[in-house]
Amino acid sequence: MARIHAGSKLGDYFVAFRLATRQTIKNVLEDASSNQLFGQALVKAGVVDREVCEEVAGVQRCYKRTSATLSKRGITIVLDEKVMIGDILVALGFISPESKQECLDYQAERRARGEDAGRLGELLVDFGVCTASERDLGMKVQNWLRGVK
Repeated sequence: MARIHAGSKLGDYFVAFRLATRQTIKNVLEDASSNQLFGQALVKAGVVDREVCEEVAGVQRCYKRTSATLSKRGITIVLDEKVMIGDILVALGFISPESKQECLDYQAERRARGEDAGRLGELLVDFGVCTASERDLGMKVQNWLRGVK
């Protein structure tokens, strides 16, 4: 199981997201020209299309930027196949840990009353904590990590 942490390189994301194998990454790096960006080399080699490459690079940027702030608060989130949507959204900086907890508490209260608790991602959007596109990217990351196409 591949895991992504704040110091992971872009190739690690493609492997963890099951978009490429380590061997494929190695081959692309060996074949790339010295002045070619890694993402461009992946696209040129046909490993991923440009849109997916940009999405993955965007996820890496968000995660790196947010992890420093979270670390100062004593929070570390490792992205792997078991990570839940709320933690992904926190790791990407789309929601705060407190907002996530408030929505989880809301779900727990509704469940305790025997009511439909709703899905966390939907609640976060409904309450204006994150946008639908942020939630959708978080869900895409979760699916990539779990090998769901």
